[in-house]
Amino acid sequence: FYGFYNYIKIIFFEIFYQIYFFRFSDFKTNIPSDIKIKNKKNSYNTRYLPTPYYFLKIINQQIYDKKKTLVDFGCGNGRVLNYFNNRFSNLIGFDINLDFLKLKSTNKYIQINKFDLRKISLFKKKYSTLKKKNKILFFYDPFDVYLISKIIYLISKKGDLIVLIHIKKKYFKNFKIIFKKEFLNKDKNIIFFKKTK
Repeated sequence: FYGFYNYIKIIFFEIFYQIYFFRFSDFKTNIPSDIKIKNKKNSYNTRYLPTPYYFLKIINQQIYDKKKTLVDFGCGNGRVLNYFNNRFSNLIGFDINLDFLKLKSTNKYIQINKFDLRKISLFKKKYSTLKKKNKILFFYDPFDVYLISKIIYLISKKGDLIVLIHIKKKYFKNFKIIFKKEFLNKDKNIIFFKKTK
């Protein structure tokens, strides 16, 4: 999907940041997609896949306004929040399951929410204040594109940055693309959209 050169970079940054952050448990939290979990409280659409550190480095190099709030949808074990810990004024994470959450820092500006984002009407009521913040909305595959669209519509405002990884561009035609990195497979990408209206 990524090409040989990018795979080398992904492997290098994984090794480097696993040592740097001392987070060797990142891949132990995988839940195989072919196993059905009987306890409905812990059922998932797909298995947990951490965002590659190489992607986080690319994203960090493209974001200049560090005063924004970074909102990570599907924060898993907190890899993205941990990486951006000292880079943004506020960090917010949402996930249906926080059993594997492992934050290195006790940063008081990190807010974690256990929430099923598919309950969109409840999300709208409970987190409508997010719309007022200057923010970056972060979504990493696998994620339901229609659910992403609803969340973006509900809480984004003009000037917000939306970072989508491995999402088909055709679903987001009304947003201005300000950065794009495509890999060998065009559906494997990192795209920054800006809300213009």
